[in-house]
Amino acid sequence: MKTYIKIVIFSILFLKGYPSEVYYGYKSADNELKKADKFITNLPDNINGRFTKPEDFDELIKLLETNPTKHFKIEINVFLGGLEKNNLVYSNNLCTSLEKILEFKTSINNFDLISKGSSNAIFLNEDDPNYKFYNTRIEILVD
Repeated sequence: MKTYIKIVIFSILFLKGYPSEVYYGYKSADNELKKADKFITNLPDNINGRFTKPEDFDELIKLLETNPTKHFKIEINVFLGGLEKNNLVYSNNLCTSLEKILEFKTSINNFDLISKGSSNAIFLNEDDPNYKFYNTRIEILVD
């Protein structure tokens, strides 16, 4: 019984001490961002490891610029199939492409770009035909 009570108390303290939100897409500026908030977005159009439309990142730039005192981790997750090494190389190329877009479109530097390749699956059913699509994404974390 004592163990159960300790677990309940620890859980309550943990949840109160580290509240975070997960958003699909970009959050409006209505509420204050908190540490550990996360945004999940689709990976914009790309070909050969390069993003094709820099304007696809205008909302990301707005998020970065409207929160200059926050730090963000931008993680690129790519699930193309095949070897993890190939997915990581492609993800690295997309990180380089995004870095060039952000350098060109904004002077703010409150972010780190992280290439995850296919090491960070959130949809785990590999037999599902949408496995690659559901796991290919960009995650933006408030650090």
